Parts: sequence; structure tokens; C-alpha cells
Amino acid sequence: MNIHIIWDEANLPIIKSNLSNVIDVIDDTIAVSFDTWLFSSNGEFVIEFYHDGQTIIGLK
Repeated sequence: MNIHIIWDEANLPIIKSNLSNVIDVIDDTIAVSFDTWLFSSNGEFVIEFYHDGQTIIGLK
């Protein structure tokens, strides 16, 4: 499943990747910036990794 990775830093790019690849390196992915969002390409879900350690999953 393809997802888009978005960080809260405006000068960082939005990256498209495969969900299973991102999960394999999730610690490195969320270390890039304070807040990180994973959006599914088909709009089915969003996962937010908040800077205080909280993770929120939103489903369609």
C-alpha cells in the first residue's frame, strides 16, 4: 500500500513510499521532524505521530 509521508517542517519534501517499507524504519522516519503524518494514497487512513509521543490513527 502506498502512502505519503509529511513532516511539520515546511522545507522538507513530501515522500511517497510503501507502508511496509516505512514501518521497517519507522523510528528513523519520525525522527526527521517533531510531527509526522502518514497518509494513505487512497485516502483510507492517516496516522499522526505527535511530538509528545502520542500516535493517532484516523480511518475513513
